Amino acid sequence: VVFKANDPFHFGTITKAMLSIWRIETLDTWEVIMNVNIYGCDVYPGLYPVTERGNPCKSPTAFGWVAAAYFVFLVIIGGLVLPTVLIGVVSIAFEKSNRRLKLENEEGIKVAIVSARAKENMPGFFDAKRIVQLQQLFNELDADQEGRVQAC
Repeated sequence: VVFKANDPFHFGTITKAMLSIWRIETLDTWEVIMNVNIYGCDVYPGLYPVTERGNPCKSPTAFGWVAAAYFVFLVIIGGLVLPTVLIGVVSIAFEKSNRRLKLENEEGIKVAIVSARAKENMPGFFDAKRIVQLQQLFNELDADQEGRVQAC
């Protein structure tokens, strides 16, 4: 909104502004957009295309240090900090998922051992109906829905 009058090519509409902010955060020729707004579109036209309607720069305004501070802040936060946070969140989720898979695998091994012992010691005890009843009982005892029954 602040840079719309000076730089309608990059900030004329909300779509253009969002695309320009994305370019700035990805460090894709962000210095050109910054220089247009620091010096004004008449002094530093940058890569402004001249269309059949002429140059889109109609009311040049030099924002100076305000524009510089805005763009540097946007580059630091959007281009450096947010990707680091995103990588951290993905890494934590991946680690948690791996831990859960390992736990499920360990529990699966324990279930297989108990099941083998039960079949050995109590043949015919685990039929299809009884397994369904045991699963229903387990689901009732699993209050927090984490796949475990808490000991009292």
